[in-house]
Amino acid sequence: MEGGLKLRKVDLKDFPNYKRKLVVQNIPLEFTDEQIMNYFFTVLSSIAKADYAKNPIMSVIRFKDLGFVTLDFRKREDAEVCLNLDGTEFRSGSKMRILRVKRFIDEWNVEIEKGRNPIQSMMNTKGAGSSNFTGQSRADRVVDGEETKKDGKKGA
Repeated sequence: MEGGLKLRKVDLKDFPNYKRKLVVQNIPLEFTDEQIMNYFFTVLSSIAKADYAKNPIMSVIRFKDLGFVTLDFRKREDAEVCLNLDGTEFRSGSKMRILRVKRFIDEWNVEIEKGRNPIQSMMNTKGAGSSNFTGQSRADRVVDGEETKKDGKKGA
């Protein structure tokens, strides 16, 4: 791929605490990590039978050039509830694809074994086949409502 991005097989060690995480694809670039976190918090609060003192999502990690984000939940049960949002529209009208980490890994690795680009194969793309995620390689995240760069510094 252009820009030196090397695609490889992935495994569970690439996703610490994978049982509390979900992989979400097809969220447009214009939404910030904080907006993504708040969106899922609002939806989860309206569906779940619990009152939350804190956002049930601890962090959002965005992998722009890989075309997905991971959501890290405080409790596995809350992640299970959010799985029901698979195929629903995000605020922009794009349909989200939400997977458990193990399923994502399986699908990703099958595409690598077939010699295909898993980013293109797994994305639900619009128009000319372009991903909703573009830009330089980075994994920024929002932790408890504050944006943190991968170098650990807070701020935009």
